[in-house]
Amino acid sequence: MDLTLVDLDGKKVRLDQLAGNKPLLLYFWATWCGPCRKTQPKVAALAKKYKDRVKVVGINVGGLDSPKDIKKYRSRHRITYTMLIDHNDEAVKAYSVFAIPVIILLDEIGKILFRDNEPPANLEKFLSG
Repeated sequence: MDLTLVDLDGKKVRLDQLAGNKPLLLYFWATWCGPCRKTQPKVAALAKKYKDRVKVVGINVGGLDSPKDIKKYRSRHRITYTMLIDHNDEAVKAYSVFAIPVIILLDEIGKILFRDNEPPANLEKFLSG
């Protein structure tokens, strides 16, 4: 989980430091992805509902979206969770992402608890405490 991606301002961010001691929900997506547009509101709802218990991170993939495009998309859809860009497909390779959207929930030590094209119907069952 010690992958380094960039945020929308070009700053490098390490995934393991971002999560702190919370589970990490990774959402692999792109602005041009139709199914992602349907999934995004569900991810946003989870981010809002579980903001104190889970760190949600949108990871933009595919290399076609500029930071400006992503910022516009984030603003238009009122997205509040963290957005990162996977310029070198490091996260894509690390998590074997072949098509998007993909949602991966990692526990505090980076073990995969959940993986699917849709967010978990019941995120609560993956969270302890």
